[in-house]
Amino acid sequence: MGRTPSPIAWRQLWAARAVLVAALAALLLASQVIDPALQLAWTWLREQPWYNSPFFETLQVPVVSFALYLGFNAVAAAWPEFDMRDESDQRAHGALAHQGRAVKEASWDFFSYVLPLLVLDTCTRKFYPGWVSRADWQSEPYFGWQTTRLLPEAGPTVFDLLFKPVAALLFYDAVFYFLHNAFHRVSALKGVHSVHHEHVKLSWTTTNQLTVVERVSLVLLANEALKLVQAHPLSRNVFVVLFLFALAEGHCNLDLPWGVDKLCPLYTGARAHVTHHDRFACNFAPFFAHMDALFGTSSQCVQPRVLFQRGDDCARELGFKPPRSWFWDDLLGLPMAQQQLRRRD
Repeated sequence: MGRTPSPIAWRQLWAARAVLVAALAALLLASQVIDPALQLAWTWLREQPWYNSPFFETLQVPVVSFALYLGFNAVAAAWPEFDMRDESDQRAHGALAHQGRAVKEASWDFFSYVLPLLVLDTCTRKFYPGWVSRADWQSEPYFGWQTTRLLPEAGPTVFDLLFKPVAALLFYDAVFYFLHNAFHRVSALKGVHSVHHEHVKLSWTTTNQLTVVERVSLVLLANEALKLVQAHPLSRNVFVVLFLFALAEGHCNLDLPWGVDKLCPLYTGARAHVTHHDRFACNFAPFFAHMDALFGTSSQCVQPRVLFQRGDDCARELGFKPPRSWFWDDLLGLPMAQQQLRRRD
């Protein structure tokens, strides 16, 4: 997805990947030293009124989103050669226009999205599975005036901060793949998602172009993903940053040579999502490529507006077992060739 790197660029790319893997391995190996430091940092953090506030997680979303919008806008202004739009589109939807829209949309988001969640934060008690016992959580009424969060005494480990947010992203990505597919294919649900595609040219401001129903669905799905992996409150904060970055990066229209999609082969990136907004019938997964590859909806497998073509071939090319072959051979114990012969008979 994107430009084909030169041999020198390939060497630099693999060097960057090696450094990244080595850094992750070093952090894990040094966890016995880092984990106590994380505990000290967490003890200090949970005592801070601003972090212990029931509103912190909700307010983190618009603050991080707005910072990312301005950051991607600065990158687009500094390196216009990476912008996938033509020059006329860049002028029409450029830096000043983006900043103006970002301010307006941030203001609207506060009233349409943030304010209702702040009301919920005021009257409902947050629960962190795996870190706070249900007995402690139930010691006070679920509904009531909340002034603090019930934060655990135990701090996160290196593993909690590095891998649980990624695990939650993978779960979110897999479930949203089917939900996104339904938004495009089920007539009764198309209105829920159609607003997201009502744009002249895709830009990072399109990220928040959502109906209330879709926005609530995404929030609930992300929250359930975090509960499933039993994310520490600090891991949840890391997840929010990664999640919002991935959403903004996917809509920014920038094919960056140092983008995450270049470092991680299974990550989709902006070019793949631009293709989804152009063709509608491919690249349904928001962050990773494996779901579209397995089910034959990758833009490398399908023609515009045509679903499930060459899915098996694409899966084989990417090293996956074809989904239909897996269904018949492994799940039902019936070789696919025999099934096809029976259909002919």
